[in-house]
Amino acid sequence: MNQQITAVKPLKAYSVQDDEHGEVVFATSGIAARRIGANQLNTDFECIESCRRLPWADKYASAGRVPSLELIAHGWWFECSHCYRKVCEDSCHYDKESGQEVMHQPVEEGDCIFCTPACRDAELKARAEAKARKEATIKLVTDKFPGVEVKWVGDGEPAKVSFTFPGGSYAAHWTVGEGTIDVANGDTASWEAYREPYRQKEAADGNLD
Repeated sequence: MNQQITAVKPLKAYSVQDDEHGEVVFATSGIAARRIGANQLNTDFECIESCRRLPWADKYASAGRVPSLELIAHGWWFECSHCYRKVCEDSCHYDKESGQEVMHQPVEEGDCIFCTPACRDAELKARAEAKARKEATIKLVTDKFPGVEVKWVGDGEPAKVSFTFPGGSYAAHWTVGEGTIDVANGDTASWEAYREPYRQKEAADGNLD
């Protein structure tokens, strides 16, 4: 018996747009592209306003995405991931220091697009500084409260943190530097039992929780 071989349809690139945003998706048909696009745009199938072929982008099907710089070269625009300015092939912004218009030099970094190398560098610096602050906060918390596991650290100053502690059922919350800890009612006894071995040292240091 001869086994019938079904040909696999090649993936093609489509531009799928709703009333505000757009995505490039890869699918075997326009209907499939609309469905995929609606899912990526977090909207309903019926809300897709257009779905058109992008033959020039078919070569990126195996990669699953079209590089942002390539999209810009084909008329798309993005928002700078640092300053939030519009970034397109001929975009620019007014520089207050020089008093001149500065043409953008789009830079792609991972999934982000930046209007200029300077914006990219500023964003990477800000991320590194934020990471260092978060790591310093986690160390401060775990040094002050041995055995806890930090679950969340806020971006603000002073930092707000959430952590679980030995014997507790819920996360406790603390604004770094404050003298009180927000503990769930059901965990009050567990918190007291956890903190008791450290009370004497805390009192000697002048820190009360």
